Amino acid sequence: MVKPEDTDLGTKTNEELKRWSWRWWKEWTIIFIVFGITGSTTVRIVRPLLTNVLGIEDGPWTYRISYLCVTIPLYSLILLIVGTIFRRQVYFKKIVFRMYGRFIPDKLIKRIRGDRNNDNHAV
Repeated sequence: MVKPEDTDLGTKTNEELKRWSWRWWKEWTIIFIVFGITGSTTVRIVRPLLTNVLGIEDGPWTYRISYLCVTIPLYSLILLIVGTIFRRQVYFKKIVFRMYGRFIPDKLIKRIRGDRNNDNHAV
């Protein structure tokens, strides 16, 4: 689980962010605001994108499947952008990697992150 200690550019220690302290409330408030802005922005963008740009009207399955296929990557992108604006890129980058970690193999995620293990390479 990603903890809010990872938020403020990695400069806070566990003792500085004690539970129920002022800083703890501030961090969690910022995190909830970022998630709120991201969710509402994504919902506001996806419907016009599908109907006006892609030309997909309300249909039994076409619209629903297209909605999911567009929403998931767009949500991740907006989450990173809004998280970066609020100076919490480290925290939200971990959230996005955890979201995609359920669908994408570990080798590919490590390659994207840049975590290359030298044991796998031939010398």
